[in-house]
Amino acid sequence: NEDVFNVKEDMLAYESEMREQTVKDDVSYMYDGELENQLFLNTKERSKFDFTCGPLIGVQMNSLVDKLVNIEWKPGITFGVFTRFAIKNFILQPEVLYHNSVFNFIIEDLGGEGKLTRSYLSIPLLCGYQTKGKTIKMRFAAGPVCQFLISQKVKTDDVSHKPNLKSGVGIAFNIGADWNRIVLDI
Repeated sequence: NEDVFNVKEDMLAYESEMREQTVKDDVSYMYDGELENQLFLNTKERSKFDFTCGPLIGVQMNSLVDKLVNIEWKPGITFGVFTRFAIKNFILQPEVLYHNSVFNFIIEDLGGEGKLTRSYLSIPLLCGYQTKGKTIKMRFAAGPVCQFLISQKVKTDDVSHKPNLKSGVGIAFNIGADWNRIVLDI
Protein backbone atom coordinates (compact mmCIF):
# COMPACT_ATOMS: atom_id res chain seq x y z
CA ASN A 1 0.00 0.00 0.00
CA GLU A 2 2.86 2.34 0.73
CA ASP A 3 4.11 1.77 -2.79
CA VAL A 4 0.69 2.68 -4.19
CA PHE A 5 0.55 5.74 -1.95
CA ASN A 6 4.02 6.89 -3.12
CA VAL A 7 3.03 6.38 -6.73
CA LYS A 8 -0.10 8.49 -6.18
CA GLU A 9 2.01 11.24 -4.55
CA ASP A 10 4.47 11.08 -7.42
CA MET A 11 1.56 11.32 -9.92
CA LEU A 12 0.07 14.30 -8.09
CA ALA A 13 3.47 16.01 -7.95
CA TYR A 14 3.97 15.31 -11.66
CA GLU A 15 0.52 16.69 -12.52
CA SER A 16 1.22 19.77 -10.43
CA GLU A 17 4.54 20.35 -12.25
CA MET A 18 2.80 19.87 -15.62
CA ARG A 19 0.10 22.42 -14.69
CA GLU A 20 2.77 24.93 -13.63
CA GLN A 21 4.68 24.33 -16.86
CA THR A 22 1.48 24.69 -18.89
CA VAL A 23 0.68 27.95 -17.13
CA LYS A 24 4.24 29.18 -17.82
CA ASP A 25 3.91 28.14 -21.48
CA ASP A 26 0.54 29.91 -21.75
CA VAL A 27 1.96 33.05 -20.18
CA SER A 28 4.99 32.84 -22.47
CA TYR A 29 2.72 32.31 -25.48
CA MET A 30 0.54 35.25 -24.44
CA TYR A 31 3.66 37.38 -23.97
CA ASP A 32 4.96 36.40 -27.43
CA GLY A 33 1.55 37.19 -28.91
CA GLU A 34 1.48 40.56 -27.18
CA LEU A 35 5.01 41.22 -28.40
CA GLU A 36 3.99 40.34 -31.97
CA ASN A 37 0.99 42.66 -31.71
CA GLN A 38 3.21 45.41 -30.34
CA LEU A 39 5.71 44.92 -33.20
CA PHE A 40 2.84 44.97 -35.71
CA LEU A 41 1.52 48.24 -34.25
CA ASN A 42 5.01 49.79 -34.33
CA THR A 43 5.39 48.71 -37.96
CA LYS A 44 2.00 50.22 -38.79
CA GLU A 45 3.00 53.47 -37.12
CA ARG A 46 6.29 53.53 -39.03
CA SER A 47 4.50 52.93 -42.34
CA LYS A 48 2.80 56.34 -41.99
CA PHE A 49 6.16 57.91 -42.96
CA ASP A 50 7.79 56.85 -46.22
CA PHE A 51 11.06 57.97 -47.82
CA THR A 52 12.07 57.35 -51.44
CA CYS A 53 14.95 58.64 -53.53
CA GLY A 54 16.67 57.79 -56.76
CA PRO A 55 17.87 58.86 -60.21
CA LEU A 56 15.62 60.40 -62.85
CA ILE A 57 16.04 59.85 -66.57
CA GLY A 58 13.46 61.04 -69.06
CA VAL A 59 12.29 63.06 -72.01
CA GLN A 60 11.13 66.66 -71.76
CA MET A 61 9.14 68.46 -74.47
CA ASN A 62 10.08 72.10 -75.11
CA SER A 63 8.87 74.83 -77.39
CA LEU A 64 9.58 78.52 -77.86
CA VAL A 65 7.09 81.01 -79.24
CA ASP A 66 8.09 84.28 -80.85
CA LYS A 67 6.25 86.68 -83.21
CA LEU A 68 9.04 86.73 -85.80
CA VAL A 69 10.34 83.20 -85.45
CA ASN A 70 8.60 79.88 -86.07
CA ILE A 71 10.04 77.37 -83.57
CA GLU A 72 8.90 73.77 -83.42
CA TRP A 73 8.39 71.45 -80.44
CA LYS A 74 11.51 69.43 -79.65
CA PRO A 75 12.15 66.61 -77.16
CA GLY A 76 15.21 66.76 -74.95
CA ILE A 77 16.87 64.34 -72.56
CA THR A 78 16.56 65.08 -68.86
CA PHE A 79 18.43 63.49 -65.98
CA GLY A 80 18.81 64.18 -62.29
CA VAL A 81 17.79 62.98 -58.83
CA PHE A 82 14.64 63.10 -56.72
CA THR A 83 13.73 62.62 -53.07
CA ARG A 84 10.19 61.96 -51.84
CA PHE A 85 8.94 62.27 -48.29
CA ALA A 86 5.46 60.88 -47.61
CA ILE A 87 3.58 61.35 -44.37
CA LYS A 88 0.33 59.41 -44.54
CA ASN A 89 -0.99 60.47 -47.95
CA PHE A 90 0.81 63.86 -48.21
CA ILE A 91 4.02 63.98 -50.28
CA LEU A 92 6.84 66.49 -50.63
CA GLN A 93 9.14 65.77 -53.59
CA PRO A 94 12.13 68.02 -54.36
CA GLU A 95 14.08 67.28 -57.54
CA VAL A 96 17.22 68.53 -59.29
CA LEU A 97 17.23 68.06 -63.08
CA TYR A 98 19.66 68.87 -65.90
CA HIS A 99 18.19 69.47 -69.34
CA ASN A 100 19.73 70.19 -72.73
CA SER A 101 17.67 71.16 -75.78
CA VAL A 102 18.35 72.10 -79.39
CA PHE A 103 15.84 74.04 -81.54
CA ASN A 104 16.02 74.66 -85.28
CA PHE A 105 14.09 77.74 -86.38
CA ILE A 106 13.26 79.86 -89.43
CA ILE A 107 13.16 83.65 -89.29
CA GLU A 108 10.18 84.32 -91.54
CA ASP A 109 10.76 88.06 -92.20
CA LEU A 110 14.47 87.61 -92.96
CA GLY A 111 14.27 84.24 -94.71
CA GLY A 112 17.10 82.85 -92.57
CA GLU A 113 17.57 79.71 -90.53
CA GLY A 114 19.13 79.20 -87.14
CA LYS A 115 19.74 76.90 -84.24
CA LEU A 116 19.21 77.58 -80.53
CA THR A 117 21.08 75.38 -78.04
CA ARG A 118 20.52 75.76 -74.33
CA SER A 119 21.05 73.83 -71.12
CA TYR A 120 19.64 74.55 -67.71
CA LEU A 121 19.19 73.24 -64.21
CA SER A 122 15.59 72.84 -62.95
CA ILE A 123 14.67 72.55 -59.29
CA PRO A 124 10.97 71.70 -58.79
CA LEU A 125 9.42 71.35 -55.34
CA LEU A 126 6.29 69.24 -55.72
CA CYS A 127 3.59 68.84 -53.06
CA GLY A 128 0.66 66.51 -53.44
CA TYR A 129 -1.34 63.40 -52.63
CA GLN A 130 -0.27 59.75 -52.78
CA THR A 131 -2.60 56.76 -52.55
CA LYS A 132 -1.64 53.86 -50.29
CA GLY A 133 -1.48 50.56 -52.09
CA LYS A 134 0.37 47.34 -51.52
CA THR A 135 1.57 46.92 -55.11
CA ILE A 136 0.81 50.20 -56.87
CA LYS A 137 0.82 53.75 -55.45
CA MET A 138 -0.54 56.68 -57.47
CA ARG A 139 0.61 60.30 -57.01
CA PHE A 140 -0.75 63.71 -57.98
CA ALA A 141 1.41 66.75 -57.28
CA ALA A 142 2.14 70.33 -58.31
CA GLY A 143 4.55 73.00 -57.23
CA PRO A 144 6.93 75.78 -58.16
CA VAL A 145 9.97 75.15 -60.35
CA CYS A 146 13.06 77.36 -60.68
CA GLN A 147 15.13 77.10 -63.85
CA PHE A 148 18.70 78.32 -63.88
CA LEU A 149 20.16 78.87 -67.32
CA ILE A 150 23.61 77.26 -67.55
CA SER A 151 24.44 77.97 -71.20
CA GLN A 152 22.72 79.24 -74.31
CA LYS A 153 23.88 79.84 -77.87
CA VAL A 154 22.11 80.96 -81.04
CA LYS A 155 23.71 80.25 -84.39
CA THR A 156 22.34 81.92 -87.55
CA ASP A 157 23.99 81.86 -90.98
CA ASP A 158 27.27 80.59 -89.47
CA VAL A 159 27.37 83.43 -86.91
CA SER A 160 27.08 82.67 -83.20
CA HIS A 161 25.18 84.96 -80.83
CA LYS A 162 24.66 84.91 -77.10
CA PRO A 163 21.03 85.92 -76.52
CA ASN A 164 19.87 87.59 -73.35
CA LEU A 165 17.30 84.98 -72.28
CA LYS A 166 17.33 84.53 -68.53
CA SER A 167 16.57 82.04 -65.81
CA GLY A 168 12.96 81.82 -64.69
CA VAL A 169 10.30 80.34 -62.46
CA GLY A 170 7.18 78.41 -63.32
CA ILE A 171 4.85 75.71 -62.12
CA ALA A 172 5.21 71.96 -62.57
CA PHE A 173 2.45 69.34 -62.55
CA ASN A 174 3.14 65.68 -61.86
CA ILE A 175 1.13 62.48 -62.18
CA GLY A 176 3.00 59.34 -61.17
CA ALA A 177 2.82 55.74 -60.12
CA ASP A 178 5.11 53.44 -58.12
CA TRP A 179 5.07 49.75 -58.88
CA ASN A 180 7.33 48.00 -56.35
CA ARG A 181 10.65 49.86 -56.93
CA ILE A 182 9.82 51.25 -60.39
CA VAL A 183 8.74 54.91 -60.45
CA LEU A 184 7.00 56.44 -63.48
CA ASP A 185 6.22 60.18 -63.56
CA ILE A 186 4.58 62.33 -66.21
